[in-house]
Amino acid sequence: MSKKDLDFTKGEIGRKLWIFSIPMLIGNLLQQIYFISDSAIVGKLIGSDALAAIGSATAITAILIFFFQGVSSGAGVIISHLIGGRNLEKIWGVVKASSLFTVIFGGLASFAGYVYARSIMALINVPNEIMDGASIYLEVAMLGIVPMIIYNMGSSILQAMGDSKTPIYYLAISSLINIFLDIFLIESFDMGVEAAALATVISQIFASVAVMISVRRKVSKLSDTEGDLVKDSSMDTKELINTTLNILKVGVPIAIQSVVINFSNVLVQNHINLIGPSAMAAWSIFSRVDTFAILPFISYRLAVMTFVGQNYGAGNRERILQGVRKGIMFATGITVAISFVLYLFADKIFMLFTTDKDVIFEASNMIYNMVPFYFMLAIAAVYCSSISGMGKTMVPMVINILFMCVIRIFLIPFFTDIVGRNMDALFYVYWISWVCTTVSSWGYYTFVAKKSLNHKFANKNLEIEHI
Repeated sequence: MSKKDLDFTKGEIGRKLWIFSIPMLIGNLLQQIYFISDSAIVGKLIGSDALAAIGSATAITAILIFFFQGVSSGAGVIISHLIGGRNLEKIWGVVKASSLFTVIFGGLASFAGYVYARSIMALINVPNEIMDGASIYLEVAMLGIVPMIIYNMGSSILQAMGDSKTPIYYLAISSLINIFLDIFLIESFDMGVEAAALATVISQIFASVAVMISVRRKVSKLSDTEGDLVKDSSMDTKELINTTLNILKVGVPIAIQSVVINFSNVLVQNHINLIGPSAMAAWSIFSRVDTFAILPFISYRLAVMTFVGQNYGAGNRERILQGVRKGIMFATGITVAISFVLYLFADKIFMLFTTDKDVIFEASNMIYNMVPFYFMLAIAAVYCSSISGMGKTMVPMVINILFMCVIRIFLIPFFTDIVGRNMDALFYVYWISWVCTTVSSWGYYTFVAKKSLNHKFANKNLEIEHI
């Protein structure tokens, strides 16, 4: 491995997790600038209806993005196992198979989303007054899905190899491109919501090309430092299919849980759409802002997954246990700190997006009732990621689908009947689902996963099973 990359199989655990997580946290923050800039600029220059339109369309694009991020995570887990076990000759195959899958199936999804954009908006009960804007935004955004998921795939591969910095450089540049194009297209060409979508597409094309060039260089450099262990050799069809199936075996459960959770968010969006445009606009800007509270544990989740993956491949049981403990401590602490800031300054933050007092009041109320409980999500995220890092991705999938989706589907109409069609019903649903997810992920990790590690690595000479 390059000296600039992190080898999680040795050295001080907390420091390495921290060094690895900070660039990822910065990267996630920069990625949110795409969406924040869209919302702030559109809200100020166009209006609340355009803001609501973007919020509805984003709920759909998020499903595709998170699905392919899940597949990317599967490729990352496999590569981290290979690196930890020094089984480096298979890395090129994983890179090629994951890239091919992303381009082919991402392209098909992009085409379908573009063609059926208006029908999709109708399915989630988007009001007529914002239907045109939501449909146009979704059509343009779907054209940029492929470069966006290519960037995520390349980032996951680099992160699995211990490099969390390189993707940040490209993302910083693309964020600046996005902000400039937002303002330029709206003011110079008098464009509507499509300007925000088009700006994001162009900036993501740059990021995707740059990151995949870096993946190529990184693996080539690994070949130079490791001799003949890593070779850019061609793959026959059978090898390509087998490698792709291995990636899907690990990545699809992660992808499914992401999609299902975001599908439940679409159901939530449907509930909010029926409340009215004010609630829709409030939810749109709340979704942008509250992301800053969850970014720390998202970053540590990925760091923990990489850390556990490399040490699982190397057979380092004690480092895995210590890494999970430190990951929970760091992720929870930072999440609580950011949540506290958002809670104190909620109304002032939302004034950056709109001057509509009703929207600001609704959005602030969402902060007050949801953000203080995000520490539970931080704990659950680290436990689920540690389990996924061991290659057991089915378990987090079941936990998240059951408690972050299925239970919400049943509880939303239940609480709506009790308290009415308002935000209070959603608050109750979210609280219950978070408690159940946290308790169940902790229980599996404590009573099943740790015992599995004890059994697997009881004999240090036991051959490590690689995916």
